[in-house]
Amino acid sequence: MHLLFVREHQRIVKELKTKQPTWSDNILYLEARKIVGALMQQITYGEYLPLVLTDDVRNNNGLKLLDDGFSTDYDPKVDPTIRNEFAVGVFRFGHSQIPDGLGHLLHDFNTIQEDTPLEDLFLDPKLLVTNGGSKVVDLARFIITEEAQKVDRFFESSIRNTLFGITDLTSLNIQRGRDHGVAPYIEYRRYCGLSVPTNFDELTDHPESTRQVLKDAYNDEIEDIDLFVAGVSEIPMSDSTFLGPTFSCLLSEQFRALKVGDRFWYEREGPGGFTEGK
Repeated sequence: MHLLFVREHQRIVKELKTKQPTWSDNILYLEARKIVGALMQQITYGEYLPLVLTDDVRNNNGLKLLDDGFSTDYDPKVDPTIRNEFAVGVFRFGHSQIPDGLGHLLHDFNTIQEDTPLEDLFLDPKLLVTNGGSKVVDLARFIITEEAQKVDRFFESSIRNTLFGITDLTSLNIQRGRDHGVAPYIEYRRYCGLSVPTNFDELTDHPESTRQVLKDAYNDEIEDIDLFVAGVSEIPMSDSTFLGPTFSCLLSEQFRALKVGDRFWYEREGPGGFTEGK
């Protein structure tokens, strides 16, 4: 993904240079960087978040993009810093969506080459560097057409045998949350104004089978449930989104801060933003 946006940056630089031949290399770089940043914000808030969060959650947190005009919701008092629980817990829900392998998909969008199990790619960038990196587009084509797995408590692709032994990504996430002092799951339920369970039968946002698994794993101590474990196990808020209410609350709060606390958000009026001209 980094390589794709670097290439897009270079493409935009070439376009700008034909329209502004007197601009210095530094101005060309900065203007292209500004445009690429806007593209990433547009994709994230306009295409990605609608798949993750319900319309109500996005509306309530001001996460929808404007159809026209300028945004006036910038607040210099909002701290856009990445929250600890978001970094080491919430946003790692994507680990549940990891596919079993990666490969190169050719121009016909049908022929797959070098379909490789994910465990064979840990610490090995061979799919990126094959033929001097010429297969990057084929790899990107594979990634954008491969369907992500559901967000749930099943992590088939997270446990791998590597040259360094067995790697269990889920266990690493749990331990990382504890190392960072992330509060238990029920404390974030309370923070988000959601019902706070006092026993495992009151985990109403979890399937009954999951409640029993959690009860067994945590020895009937509901106060000990880790945020990451319970968060990815929640029932999604709708059939068309990924997350349950707790992760939806924390994720929407973080993305609101990133938007409202960003003085250079691309919908702002002024030197940091864009004009309305076509």
